[in-house]
Amino acid sequence: MGVVIKETIRTSIVNYIGILLGVVNVLWLQTAILSEGEIGLIKYYFDLSILFTPFIVLGVNSLPGRFLHRFKTLEERQGFLTFLIVLPLFLFILFCLSFFISLRLDFFGLNSKIFDEEYIVPFIVLVFSNVYILVLEGVLQGLSKVFFPALFKNVFIRLMLTVVLGMYYYELITFETLFLCYSLFFLVDFIALVFYLNNLLPIRFNLSFFYQRIKKEVIRYSLFLLVGAGGVVLMSKIDTLMIKGVMFKEADVYGYIGVYGISFFIASVIEVPIKIIGQLLYPEMAKAITDKEYGKLDKMYKQSSIIFTIVGIYVFFIIWYNLDSLFKIIPNGEVYSKGKLVVLFIGLSKIFDMFFGFSHGILVSTKYYRLSLFLVPWLIMLTIVSNYFLIPLYGIIGAALATSVSVYLYSLTRYLLVYFLLKMNSLTWKHFQLFIIIAILIAFLEAKPILFNNFFLEIVFNTIFISIIFIGLLFKVKISEDLNSFIILFFKKIKSYI
Repeated sequence: MGVVIKETIRTSIVNYIGILLGVVNVLWLQTAILSEGEIGLIKYYFDLSILFTPFIVLGVNSLPGRFLHRFKTLEERQGFLTFLIVLPLFLFILFCLSFFISLRLDFFGLNSKIFDEEYIVPFIVLVFSNVYILVLEGVLQGLSKVFFPALFKNVFIRLMLTVVLGMYYYELITFETLFLCYSLFFLVDFIALVFYLNNLLPIRFNLSFFYQRIKKEVIRYSLFLLVGAGGVVLMSKIDTLMIKGVMFKEADVYGYIGVYGISFFIASVIEVPIKIIGQLLYPEMAKAITDKEYGKLDKMYKQSSIIFTIVGIYVFFIIWYNLDSLFKIIPNGEVYSKGKLVVLFIGLSKIFDMFFGFSHGILVSTKYYRLSLFLVPWLIMLTIVSNYFLIPLYGIIGAALATSVSVYLYSLTRYLLVYFLLKMNSLTWKHFQLFIIIAILIAFLEAKPILFNNFFLEIVFNTIFISIIFIGLLFKVKISEDLNSFIILFFKKIKSYI
């Protein structure tokens, strides 16, 4: 874990620059320039494109992390890469054909609830781009090269969106053009990843993979992962689709999605550092399983749980205790403050998922990955049913509740499977110590009065206050050796500059 954390630092810096750009872009520029309906429309079609992605990718994005290290020669790797590229292309063509046929044969008027015709072309571009960005990021993750993809996705796309938002504000382009530009930025991201990967691993058409004995294992693994990956995406994105599907008669349905999208964005900041660590940790875990180094795997599992939980709790507290001030300073904050409980429910579900460490990575790296075939479908059904009943009752809060319940059950089930099948437990005495620290922090925060009339100053003070108490207590109790080493190294660097 120590090596992984060091490798994570520069990628984390890029991601947090991206978060800063995202915060400015989403919470200030979009809320000031776009209506909540326009924000909702962008989120709706982006989430819809993500929903189709796993069924076109067919799980191949997860193959490099597990299998790339088993291909030793350049020719073998190029053959493997050919398979990873060609299969999604074939499925994307089938998707386009079936998609346009279904639009023509819309007997029941279902498409009128799902698609607006003027946004179909940008939607198709988004689907293609997201498919191959996912595939290429999977290959680069297998090569432990996650910095450049993070730089392009989190910095370039947000900078370009800022530019077109400015153009829209000055009425140089229409909203339809803005949305088309947004989809094309992802296409540019895909092209950039192709050139970057080609420098690391020359892309050559090579059919050698199809003559190797390992191909059956790879294809079988990919098909089973389709169920798992597709189910996870459905559980995380079906809420947006169902808000429109259930509330389509509402005149301002995209407005509801816009408020939900802003709130979901705020909560999603919690998992950014975890995603980076997970990307780097997955290949190491897969290799440990291949090499039968189960002691090393168990250690990484425990460390991932405590690190994930610490980071998640820290970011959540900063968000939650600054949320009221944040809604006071963003444009039209009184509109988006209706999603405060969305932030709470989604944020807590993400922390719960982090609490059990990288159980997903362990499960899909072992022979038990087939359990996804049985685990995910009933969770998808639960998600759909809970959304169907809760959205009419509670609106976007109901959608957040439904998503949270699905995440809780999915995370707990994964943990129990790893515990009973692999005899590994991510939870230790340190988690109990962490709960005591959290209770102390909550007591301090609840007792702290509002000190500033200026909301910016209040946010800054709260952030510093939380950081000093939480990190100070963690360091004193020595919850994590990796964290303590990082803190010591950080202050040494600061001291050397002074």
